[in-house]
Amino acid sequence: MHLRRLASCATFGVVLGMGGALARADDHLDSPSAVNRPEADLTSLYAWTSGPSLEAKVNLILGVQHSELSTDIQYVFHVASGPSYGNLTEEVLIICQLDARRSVECWVGDQLYLRGDATSPAGLLSPDGRLRIYAGPRDDPFFFNQAGYEEVLAQLRQDLTTAPRDAALCPTLPSATTNQLLTRLTQGPQQGPPVNHYRRDVNAMFGQVTALILRVDKSLLTKGGDVLAIWASTHAR
Repeated sequence: MHLRRLASCATFGVVLGMGGALARADDHLDSPSAVNRPEADLTSLYAWTSGPSLEAKVNLILGVQHSELSTDIQYVFHVASGPSYGNLTEEVLIICQLDARRSVECWVGDQLYLRGDATSPAGLLSPDGRLRIYAGPRDDPFFFNQAGYEEVLAQLRQDLTTAPRDAALCPTLPSATTNQLLTRLTQGPQQGPPVNHYRRDVNAMFGQVTALILRVDKSLLTKGGDVLAIWASTHAR
């Protein structure tokens, strides 16, 4: 399949070694252009490895701020590899989309293609076992005290206009003001308990995402070396 280079709607990334530790990135509050297309609005990216070194799998999760994936959007994992941090020499694109019958289809570079129903909890497994795909709704554990954040932001806009500058021309605030702002970040409206803006009973738009989950054989992604830099994007088809 010939894949067109398309404009990205949202991006973020992580760097992952082969030690098995989890790397993640979050992107929950976006510009109007992204918010107005929730099916293309990314929320979180997770990446980690599992299994013995010779049989290791790279686990990838991409969250989308919508009840389902869209047939109009391509969901892309960009996986660069190299021998060390800052020295990445190869890149593999994992491109996933829904076809007209709402089956998921994914390409792992030019090495592997898989298509089918990926909604069962066990996921969709390729015949050679090197790729497993799941796509379906999941609760988003993200917590964000938006009320406290917005009040702190408003106060900073006011305080920083008159704040003195240090030698590097950075604004400085008295320690009492800084402590007050830090305390305010832990409080909700009227200095009450913090409220998670991303609970569904607070904001119906948030709280549940569609997760695109892939388990990929490490050998498909590490042409350049065992250090991986991973980022994700969405593209209009």
